Amino acid sequence: MKRGLYATSMNLTSHQQIDDAASRQVNLALSVPSFEVWLILHISEGCPGFNTAAQAERFLKSLLPGWTKTTLNFADFRDGIDKAVTRAKRLDEPPEANPSTAVWRLIESLKELRQNKTL
Repeated sequence: MKRGLYATSMNLTSHQQIDDAASRQVNLALSVPSFEVWLILHISEGCPGFNTAAQAERFLKSLLPGWTKTTLNFADFRDGIDKAVTRAKRLDEPPEANPSTAVWRLIESLKELRQNKTL
């Protein structure tokens, strides 16, 4: 597992920006089209592709009617973290694939740090 800084929910508009982050040894936990893909995978076996982040938000809200972007309740997703990791690994890699998310790498890095008692 690569160690280093992770960033997510960034508005990256080009492969140049992604390459710049990699050259600075910043590991990006990208989700396409948005972070909501990662959340969907906590509560749904599958996730369709979306044309926009707004579509992903609407889909998540259909699965979890009480969800809003500004009042995310961790308890709604806590029990699905391991499932989300497994499901995310089955998807192709961002930024090319839709849907996709690499947030699972951040979760595994945090678990590794906790096991090594460095967190």
